[in-house]
Amino acid sequence: MNRIRQNAAELLLVLLMAVIIIWYMMDAYAASSKVANLLLIVPLGVISLGFLVGIVIQILPGLLKAEKGDTPTESKKEEQTKENAKKIFLAMGLLALYVLIIPSVGFDIATFLFIGVMLFVQGERKWTWLIGFPLIFSFLVSQFFSAMIPYPMPMAIQQEWITGLI
Repeated sequence: MNRIRQNAAELLLVLLMAVIIIWYMMDAYAASSKVANLLLIVPLGVISLGFLVGIVIQILPGLLKAEKGDTPTESKKEEQTKENAKKIFLAMGLLALYVLIIPSVGFDIATFLFIGVMLFVQGERKWTWLIGFPLIFSFLVSQFFSAMIPYPMPMAIQQEWITGLI
């Protein structure tokens, strides 16, 4: 598949995902317009749409300036496919490990470790990103879920730390 067709296919997939997200948010609103029903659906839908807009912004320049002969060689394609398969299986294993260690180490620490390792697997090597982003993200997500979910989450650090601040 040449580059133009690949970019067009990616764009169509992103647009399909956007349509599904919008439909789901509208369906949830039609079922019940109460804030409690829409508390997680609408913000996550809007965030997802924002990510999709970012993907479209990345795809469009490639679609506009790609040439028909711009295709990688077969050996490069095969090498990329093998590398992508390794990353996919590693990500699946890490996700399973993440879910299994949440009860023992806590949601906050498990999330921090999972995101840090996944960033490393995806090629990030700057320590500020490998430590800073997972730290901030795991803190915010843990606090959000602790506040929004009516049953207690297994936390290792944040539960005691936050109650000590209050």
